[in-house]
Amino acid sequence: MNGGSTGSKDVAQYNEAKVYPNPCSSSAVIKLDKAVNKGELTINNIYGQQVKHLENISGHSITFFRENLPCGIYIVKLTEDSKTILSAKLVVTDN
Repeated sequence: MNGGSTGSKDVAQYNEAKVYPNPCSSSAVIKLDKAVNKGELTINNIYGQQVKHLENISGHSITFFRENLPCGIYIVKLTEDSKTILSAKLVVTDN
């Protein structure tokens, strides 16, 4: 392993990746500075249970819809080729 600051070899090199709006009520957008190709989006609840999974995602901007997710705090993880592009907390509200 090289002397990188994160100590992890599986984190992709993206300068800017963010989720907005946060908190969200109906949908949220992941905005990337580099396009993802065949990515996977996983959303887990605070107990670590997977509540949503999307595959074959491509592009600079990804919109996902709340659908039946109850209000709460979730962990959003976007990966490409087994490398983490984004791992972020998302708050879902009814407002």
